[in-house]
Amino acid sequence: MEKLGLDKVKFDTKTSMPYEQQFWEQFDILMELNEEDMMKEVPAFVVDPSNKARVEALLAGRKMDAVGAEQSRLIPANV
Repeated sequence: MEKLGLDKVKFDTKTSMPYEQQFWEQFDILMELNEEDMMKEVPAFVVDPSNKARVEALLAGRKMDAVGAEQSRLIPANV
């Protein structure tokens, strides 16, 4: 774990957040990972064209879900 730098991951036992979620949040920070940079690298680790289309569709769907979740709605006033 030390050679990979994963000895720096610290778990908080005073939270309800599962250990796995705590690990992945810290892993992304330690390894300096973000979704934008990973999108640029998709061609490097998805070589089959049919799989590439599936990955792009999944990622596009996630973006659409995120955009949809941020929509605001007008609530009519009962005057």
